[in-house]
Amino acid sequence: MLQCRHPQFHPAGNTGIRKIHVHHGGRTPCPRPRHAAGQSPPVSELRGFCRGQSDRPGARSEGRCLMITFSRSQLIGMEFLDEEIVRIHGTQEDHIYAMEIEMDVRIADGVILAVKGLMKRYTTPVCPQAVERLQSAVGMSLRVEGWMQAVMRDIGRNGCEHFAEIITECGRCLDQARMAKALAANLKTDPGADPGALAAAWLADHPEAPGVPLAL
Repeated sequence: MLQCRHPQFHPAGNTGIRKIHVHHGGRTPCPRPRHAAGQSPPVSELRGFCRGQSDRPGARSEGRCLMITFSRSQLIGMEFLDEEIVRIHGTQEDHIYAMEIEMDVRIADGVILAVKGLMKRYTTPVCPQAVERLQSAVGMSLRVEGWMQAVMRDIGRNGCEHFAEIITECGRCLDQARMAKALAANLKTDPGADPGALAAAWLADHPEAPGVPLAL
């Protein structure tokens, strides 16, 4: 993707995209726009995300490039109901879809005990049928090898891929949330402790969480 930011190129007057010329495999930014500030630029200047351009040496190509028109966000939240169960709330929203998932997960083995789904925005009349399919996730473990593939197969292909994506992200955050909770408790009692050392010690004591990144 070719992206340049230019305030005058966005209709709202903030982040926008500047034209990129491609000459023999090299990229050079175009001059500043000639249209008046506050006015929308002509279509010919709305260049940035390009189709049909080639990066091959010696290649010359032309492509039409468009403004950013799509973004997607995911948000994962965790509530530790007690020492045994964590409630995970996940949302995914973009310009087309808006979905929510709530799961109760057993901390010891990552098994999904209960799951609920909500489709707030969707495209076809059959989309809401995927909510019932979510119940096939009950009993799955978010720690066994291949669990993400199982979620995509059972929930994604047979139900809704967006729901499957949310469950996958919830599962990936499970042990990170556990570690964050433990670190917060330790730092509360010992504010001068080294967070990196605490995280390393936690990982050493919890071999069931090998996928937690350590970047503190």
